[in-house]
Amino acid sequence: MGIKEANSTAAYIEQVLRSEGREEIPKAEYLSKVGNILEIRHGIELRNQYDGRAKGISDLRIIDTDGVSFPFSRGILARSLMATGLAPDISHHLARVLEAKLGNKEGRSITRAELRTETEDILLEEYGTEFSRRYSLISHLQRHIRPIIVLIGGAPGVGKSTFAAELGYRLGIPRIVGSDPVREALRSLIGQDLSPILHSSSYDVWKAELLPTEPENLRPRRTRVVRGFLQQVRQLGAALNGIVERNVYEDTSVIMEGAHIVPGIAPIINTEATVIQIVLTVRGKETHKRHFSLRSSMSQGSRGTKRYLDHFEEIRYLQQFIVDQAREASVPVLEVSDFDRAISTALDHVIDVLLSDDEQLGLFS
Repeated sequence: MGIKEANSTAAYIEQVLRSEGREEIPKAEYLSKVGNILEIRHGIELRNQYDGRAKGISDLRIIDTDGVSFPFSRGILARSLMATGLAPDISHHLARVLEAKLGNKEGRSITRAELRTETEDILLEEYGTEFSRRYSLISHLQRHIRPIIVLIGGAPGVGKSTFAAELGYRLGIPRIVGSDPVREALRSLIGQDLSPILHSSSYDVWKAELLPTEPENLRPRRTRVVRGFLQQVRQLGAALNGIVERNVYEDTSVIMEGAHIVPGIAPIINTEATVIQIVLTVRGKETHKRHFSLRSSMSQGSRGTKRYLDHFEEIRYLQQFIVDQAREASVPVLEVSDFDRAISTALDHVIDVLLSDDEQLGLFS
């Protein structure tokens, strides 16, 4: 069924069941009712397909190493496949193939190790050794015992938020924090008179530091722009550190993104966690400008391009400074014009760092 029709049918089924005023329904009765509704709305053929699929898959359970079982999830499997670098459509297709194959398994259960082997085998057969190897490594890394802190820096307009969301989805890290919302929260507590730097944008904060004798129409020289930006970064540093420390205290992994995440400057993390840093960049000026137009269209015009383009020179200064800081700190710099390739490279880097961390802790075998 198509997505719209499936959602419509599911809503109708829910309405029918709730109209009976019952809070619980036996599973067998539920499956029978759904089958009847499908037959009435879509015909006997679809009903037969549903009955066969429900019988083969609904009871399939995964048995963990400690003996606890849980329902098989095609979505979770697809996400782990995406973490290998496979495209989303391919990952979901393979997950469906595996689901159908496992649905015919006797006993309606499979161990986690068996599921991992089945997945590695189909990856090896369909896409070769490299993807099978990546999946094996990622399966191991899901048992990583320390919280993972992924820091994504870069100048305004390089696509940090989109990149963080995609990387978080593929890694199974749902918690994403941006430095801009942190700055907005601090602005609500600290007035502009007390901190004009905090109430400025990252690319024009240098103007807040001009001396009274200096004219406001001064050229945005690189030194001035970077000096003002660093003042803002340092003001946010303590808050960013606090957010990281809180996540570590809660033993929760997090992805933090923002222009104020600068290698070697902020945040400075002194805690027991696996920290992974990445800086994004857009090499071509025209490509960088198009990013602002795209972001504006995705936010219904609430973030117009004019202000960014008026300060494009300063933004490029910031990009070069952040990239220089990254290279000095040996932090990977990813060019994001080819988004899929950048995501794949980031995943490789994450895997390498986590493996190295586990080897140092003596956990990898």
